[in-house]
Amino acid sequence: MLAALAAPGFYSPSGAQSKRVRFEQDVEQVFTNHEDVRLDSQTAAQRVRESGRLSVQTPARDLEIILSPNDLRAPQLPREEVIDGESCARFPMAALNTYKGSVVGMPTRTRDSTVDDDIVEGMIITGTSHIFLSRPGNIQPPADAAD
Repeated sequence: MLAALAAPGFYSPSGAQSKRVRFEQDVEQVFTNHEDVRLDSQTAAQRVRESGRLSVQTPARDLEIILSPNDLRAPQLPREEVIDGESCARFPMAALNTYKGSVVGMPTRTRDSTVDDDIVEGMIITGTSHIFLSRPGNIQPPADAAD
């Protein structure tokens, strides 16, 4: 009986439902509008590496994004481990995971997109809005990795 009188957020028969409500509240504090998307970052990264394309299906639209590598690192940037003020080891540059591009059928451009086996993030700029591809983990840590 006490649970029935408590505030809705105080008791929930389903922890997952309560977690989802908290997630929605957190997202709404950051964005004026959002659409949920589930995306396997490993599959997406493989497709981008093979074809230069990323498909994102939202409830309101299907985005086919064409991406090309965009190395943001300085070419002369050395990768070294320094111990006691002396250069000890040089390391090769890590694989490129930053891209730029556009959305098929829309006058847009993407900006500083990151795509690798662990993350797919970026920003799409249109004439009137900005669309962010972002993991909810950046907003609320307990989010599912595919969200």
